[in-house]
Amino acid sequence: MRNLSDPEVLAKVAESDSSGSVRGEAIARIDDQELLKGVAKNDKDNNVRSAAVKRITDRAFLKEILKNEGSWVVRVSCLKRIDDQDTLAKYARNDPNSIVRRGAIKKINRDPVLADIAVKDTEWRVRKEALEKIEDRALVVEILKKNPKHVGWGNISKRINHQDVLVELLLHCQNWQVRTQLVLKIKDKKVLKKVAREDSAQWVRNAAKRRLKELK
Repeated sequence: MRNLSDPEVLAKVAESDSSGSVRGEAIARIDDQELLKGVAKNDKDNNVRSAAVKRITDRAFLKEILKNEGSWVVRVSCLKRIDDQDTLAKYARNDPNSIVRRGAIKKINRDPVLADIAVKDTEWRVRKEALEKIEDRALVVEILKKNPKHVGWGNISKRINHQDVLVELLLHCQNWQVRTQLVLKIKDKKVLKKVAREDSAQWVRNAAKRRLKELK
């Protein structure tokens, strides 16, 4: 296969070879869009159909494939080739496979859609990735305040630097490990002294005391 370049021979291999891996290798060298579409619709091997989808340029055709495709592998490949935000939002919200939903989320640029998924999806990885994709930091903070146990709390201290917001998050956070991270970024000594006295977790109290020493 490495030295094979004849389009007719490649087409024959892609459509009729008994080995899925060989058909896939042939597909990777074919540009004939009609042949690729035929393989994407009819090949029995998920990986071969996926290989064909990766070379198809007709976005409308890819949307049609998505409607009836049973393989999550092929659906992910389709979504990588699609930029239409409505289509991406549909699969990010509704696809039964979380890997497909996460694949769609990677290409979504609408914060309201991401916020909805970040709160409502049943899979924690999907919620986490949707939250991390949101550009509007105020929206991220609002989501976390309303959802104190959200998995997205884990990385919040890396994304927020505004002192008032850090303090506000500290007051709403139920995870002592995240509170520790937040304390280590806060500069308000009055807040830190209160945390050092009153926080329910010794680790957080100790972190506040260390932070106070650093700020002297």
